[in-house]
Amino acid sequence: MRVLGIVILLLFGLASVTQAHVPVDKRLEKEQSELDRVKKEMAEKRSRGLQLKKREAAANRVLTDIEKRLWVKKEAEGRIQAQVLDKDLKIKEALDAMHALMDRMTAGRAAAARQIRLLYREQRLHFLRIPIHTPEEPSASWRLYALKSVARLEADRLGRLQIRKTALKDQGVHLSQSKAELLAHQEMLHRETLAIQKSKEDKDRSLAQLVKQRVAEEQSLEELRRASLRLETLIQKLEAEKEKEEKELAEGEKRKRKQGERKKEKEKRKEEEKGQAPGQFAKQKGKLQWPGVGEVVRRFGRQKHPEFDDTIFSRGIELHPFGAEVSAVYGGKVVHADDLRGVGKVVIVSHGEDYYTIYAHLKALFVAVGDRVKQGKSVGDVSLTEKGRLYFEIRHRRKSLDPLAWLIKR
Repeated sequence: MRVLGIVILLLFGLASVTQAHVPVDKRLEKEQSELDRVKKEMAEKRSRGLQLKKREAAANRVLTDIEKRLWVKKEAEGRIQAQVLDKDLKIKEALDAMHALMDRMTAGRAAAARQIRLLYREQRLHFLRIPIHTPEEPSASWRLYALKSVARLEADRLGRLQIRKTALKDQGVHLSQSKAELLAHQEMLHRETLAIQKSKEDKDRSLAQLVKQRVAEEQSLEELRRASLRLETLIQKLEAEKEKEEKELAEGEKRKRKQGERKKEKEKRKEEEKGQAPGQFAKQKGKLQWPGVGEVVRRFGRQKHPEFDDTIFSRGIELHPFGAEVSAVYGGKVVHADDLRGVGKVVIVSHGEDYYTIYAHLKALFVAVGDRVKQGKSVGDVSLTEKGRLYFEIRHRRKSLDPLAWLIKR
């Protein structure tokens, strides 16, 4: 039966219900739990901090490598620029030399032309003046020879100048091609430098983000550390308060002990007179009074369910129809008096030595937790309608006992 299972679970928790916890214990437990949580979070923060430091170190190594590569590229780019400037200087020197050579060639051609014209004019005058050849005058063939020699020498000199001009021109072309190659190489190096620079900027941003995260984690860890110190201080204070309260309670108990001994002896005598002294419940088998009048409609043990045609096991008995009031079958202490889902209001009475009686399906409660009741004391009532039934159970520790074996025969 589901309802009875709930009641059984309730009985298992009776020890925690009856134990008295001072407020400082609850506060101490709460603060200790919070301290454990903070320490766990601190450990997680430390772990994340170490991971961020590793990532930061790795990022720094990558950045160092990138900066080295960037430095190498810039150095190479600088060397290329120096070579380009050197090529420009050599090209300028070659052009200047070629221009000077061209000027020399132009001047040489002009000088040669003047010499040829002068010789030609002298030859013509000598021919007109001296029609007859004399030994003192050079012959016409000699003069022709001299003229050809001068022309040949000038032609040779101009040829050498032309060869030098061609060499200078080829040198200029070669220098221009070399400069173009250097410029192309320089442009490639510049593009690579820009790519490396962009990669460095990206890594710088990533590193800055890692540093920001690490600083935030370290700040959070420091806050948690301070919170941990505050909690530890508070826990020490609470432990001191607990020790003080326990000491005060011990002293109070000591003061009350002598007073309580006489009262306890007096109550014990009264209970013994009624046969209800603590530890006597086990001797009441077959002697307990009934919780009220009524017909037993469900017995203890395995039986057939009247509605569902199924075999069930009942851990108690049910009475119906029943009178208005429900009485305790034996003296004891109320350890539960409240609503319980599915069974209505329930009263549980402890009789000592782990003996309990359970009264369920109550309409009203006349007792509260902590009350001491005597045999025959009303603990509640049930409805007088057709549906009004009382569920009654006797338990010893976890074992259900047959109530009919403990109640007075009738």
